[in-house]
Amino acid sequence: METRQRDGLRFFLAMVVFLAAVAAMTSYSLWLLRSDAVHSSLNASALMARSFENFLTQTISATEFSTTNAANQGSARTSAAHMGAEFTQLLRQAPHLRSLSVLDAQGRIVVSSNPANLGLSVTTQDYLPLVQQGQAALRIGKPWLGRDFHETDASGATSLIPVLYPLEEADVLRHLVAGFNPDFFVNHMLQQVDEKVGVVEIFRLDGLLLMSTRFQGQGAMPHSDDVAKLKLGEREFGQFESTFNNGQVMLTAFRVSSLYPFVVVSHLRRDVALERWHTEVQAILWVVVPSVILVLVVAVVLYRRQRLFKAQQAESQRLQRINAACVFDNSREGIIIASAEGRIIDVNAAFTRITGYSRAEAIGKNPRMLSSGRQDKAFYQKMWQELKTNGHWSGELWNRRKDGEVYAEILTISAVSDSVGTVQQYVSVFTNITAMKIYQTELEHIARFDALTNLPNRILLADRLQQAMSQAQRRQSLVAVVFIDLDGFKAVNDTHGHEAGDLVLTTVSSRMRAALRDGDTLARNGGDEFVAVLVDLLCRDDAMPLLVRLLAAAAEPVAFADMRLQVSASLGVSFYEAQQATSMDDLLRQADAAMYQAKQAGKNRYAIYQAACASEMQKTLVST
Repeated sequence: METRQRDGLRFFLAMVVFLAAVAAMTSYSLWLLRSDAVHSSLNASALMARSFENFLTQTISATEFSTTNAANQGSARTSAAHMGAEFTQLLRQAPHLRSLSVLDAQGRIVVSSNPANLGLSVTTQDYLPLVQQGQAALRIGKPWLGRDFHETDASGATSLIPVLYPLEEADVLRHLVAGFNPDFFVNHMLQQVDEKVGVVEIFRLDGLLLMSTRFQGQGAMPHSDDVAKLKLGEREFGQFESTFNNGQVMLTAFRVSSLYPFVVVSHLRRDVALERWHTEVQAILWVVVPSVILVLVVAVVLYRRQRLFKAQQAESQRLQRINAACVFDNSREGIIIASAEGRIIDVNAAFTRITGYSRAEAIGKNPRMLSSGRQDKAFYQKMWQELKTNGHWSGELWNRRKDGEVYAEILTISAVSDSVGTVQQYVSVFTNITAMKIYQTELEHIARFDALTNLPNRILLADRLQQAMSQAQRRQSLVAVVFIDLDGFKAVNDTHGHEAGDLVLTTVSSRMRAALRDGDTLARNGGDEFVAVLVDLLCRDDAMPLLVRLLAAAAEPVAFADMRLQVSASLGVSFYEAQQATSMDDLLRQADAAMYQAKQAGKNRYAIYQAACASEMQKTLVST
């Protein structure tokens, strides 16, 4: 009786511990799921902020280039009326703009796309960033309550965000004011963010609200706690949880523009982000609670049938011995049982199917009859050493079938010892993995070669270029990196379709590959861009014949249907010398810069990278 009570107490305590463990594990799992849901939504909010910041920055940058370029060119040769007409023409192609105006030194509008703005004064002292006299910078003003400077919207809805661009004039200080349309950007953001799910807001760096998908009252200051959390002077991006004035908890992320004085703040509702988590909680509880009840019931039943279980265990052991024999005969894996001396005692049917040797042919033989010769003597010595030390060995090797075919296999060898540790038998289990090896080889080829042209891709190009640079160091030779861009390919692709474009790419790439030497590399960089690596050059002049052959190969016509398609190539060349401390990325950038020089010089030619020319090229790119 005491033993039964003691066993019952132990069973009860075990159930209590089990229930506590299940509750703890379930709570921890639910907490992890909730944390993951919040973290994923914060990342999604950060991704939205980054996407919208990039969109606004690029739009403002493109507008700065097009409008200031038109204003600078127009101010020198046209009248104010004609310049205003040009501004009007620009607005037809720019739905994100309301108006374009030019301010004189006193802040009066002297040129405008809207004649009603002429003569009006625009105060720009509060535009950000604040600049000293003589400094030139793009500045953002407070939202204008009206569709243009000559209007005022009594309802308080913002219809214009003024952005001030300095104009490059030697004798006159003038500025271009672009009136940005906030509705355009709000509609763009609403296409990607459902207003029931989240909110996107754009602030000036001083905290002034420029536009928002939440309400139309732009120009108001945000909640002070939100502005403090942004820490705009310390960080360019971040994410945190915030609470709106209505008590709504939001998952907030922000990103400061890399070029201009504004920040994009995106908010996602936390309750929406956790909807899926709530569903998962219900699903988990619906599984865990019945499972726990079922486990308790089963535990009670098993406890009461403990003696019966012992009898069933003895019967189970007998059945296991029978099943072991069935597994040996019916297993899809080849099995070899060998003596301690290494002679085959028995094999199963899968062995015959994989190797081609019958059971009678294999018994008494040494398993080395399957050797393919691909593994050397050292390999087998190491295998037997590990087998003797650990009692087992597992790995991949290549063996040969009876018909001579070589195949790959995963092999596991286990030593079967008696009670005193003496090896009695060896049991080998192996699986044919030849098809898997072939598939792995194909995947490796796909990962390193371009699918269309079968040329090396960027990954293999980096490896080849690194090897070429190391070889140049050893041999004190030169390496030429040639950046190739096909001229006129887009027109072929747009006019005749992708089939013609693919034919041009494969044909031209094959011809250019044939124009190079065996040790050189031609890789596809993407689209209609290729990169060639020319090795073992004694001097720069050695590369010139190869460059001429590349130009000729690219310019040869390509037959498509009953037409002859033709493109050309612009080549940019940079050289790596052993004594230079130039990185691989620098070589590629230099070759790319030289290629643009060849483009500007008229295409269908090559250009050698020169530091001075590259500096001028960079100035041109920065100004655009």
